[in-house]
Amino acid sequence: MKTILVPTDFSKCSYNATHYAMAIAKALKAKIILLHIYQNPLSATDLPLDELINKRPYIEAIKQLKEMCNYELRLHGNNDLEIGYEAKEGLTDSEIISASIYHGTEMIVMGTHGASGMIKKYILGSNTASVISKAQCPVLSVPENAKYFGFKRIVFASDFRELKNNSQIESLLKLALLF
Repeated sequence: MKTILVPTDFSKCSYNATHYAMAIAKALKAKIILLHIYQNPLSATDLPLDELINKRPYIEAIKQLKEMCNYELRLHGNNDLEIGYEAKEGLTDSEIISASIYHGTEMIVMGTHGASGMIKKYILGSNTASVISKAQCPVLSVPENAKYFGFKRIVFASDFRELKNNSQIESLLKLALLF
């Protein structure tokens, strides 16, 4: 089964990206994995942190992921869709890449808040830009205020340095043919 990885921070932007992923998953008959990356609080003391305090971010993330899954399934009303979820501690971009490799994902769909003004010329959003540059599969970056109406155009951006075969273009062609 094909898999789409959807990193989420539970923001409006992440929910928007999830709507795109749900539409793609329906067309591909793919499974969706919602992924939340969290960081444990650092201790300012040599005393060990209570184990419950260490587990609190994980417990809270799992609770929010379950709620997000239920919301998306109700919203899209499709019992044929399979949605899984996981929460991991670590650095956002490296954990997304690791999860993508582990699950053999066909695509990563993630929201981006983007940047404005002068910064916009240099970064798309630090996590999104990092994932795009490191991912071994296509990454769909969904702007915060984008509305899903299907796909009419697909842009393949490349410097062609890393393009060793046609696999990247072939995966985009498969997606284009579905829509």
